[in-house]
Amino acid sequence: MLEPSPGTSRTGEFDVLAVMGSAGLDGALNVTLVGGFTPSLGDSFQVMTFSSETGSFSPTLPPLPSGLAWNVQYDANAVTLSVVAAGARGPVAAWSN
Repeated sequence: MLEPSPGTSRTGEFDVLAVMGSAGLDGALNVTLVGGFTPSLGDSFQVMTFSSETGSFSPTLPPLPSGLAWNVQYDANAVTLSVVAAGARGPVAAWSN
């Protein structure tokens, strides 16, 4: 289980798991927001980096303001959470709460 806790969208001020090799992604991705932080449209959080990966997470993401949704993107070397307009589809999938 990976549990990043963004409290800001500034790089270096939220949790990032750096795997020094291949990552087998499976199980939960539980995200919580801290300190009253509310992400805005366009915010993104690279929560995990690796040299390669297999699999994917089952995300449990916090609610966002009306009209916004989470996009979980699996790239060749990272997992990134982004805030998109509800109904927008990224390369993987968008979740709205």
